[in-house]
Amino acid sequence: MTAAAGVPAAIGMSIADLREYTKLAQRGGTTLEATCDMLIGHRSHVEQKTDEWQNALALINEKIQFYSDWIEEGDRLGMLRSRKMNRIERAAGR
Repeated sequence: MTAAAGVPAAIGMSIADLREYTKLAQRGGTTLEATCDMLIGHRSHVEQKTDEWQNALALINEKIQFYSDWIEEGDRLGMLRSRKMNRIERAAGR
């Protein structure tokens, strides 16, 4: 088995897909198109999951900032007022 054939284990394929990929890869030249198509499909799946994780990461970063601001201000109400004033100032171009 070539080094390239062993790579999918590290790219998040399901066990069933790994088995199918392995069967295709072992057959070689007669299955190149099917192997490539399988990887293209998997890439689409990974891209979708990457987008989902990026959205989750953005939300986590917002929550971290929220709590950091709260800690810095010392109380939640003061933090909320400060955030509101910052948004107003940004909107006014200050």
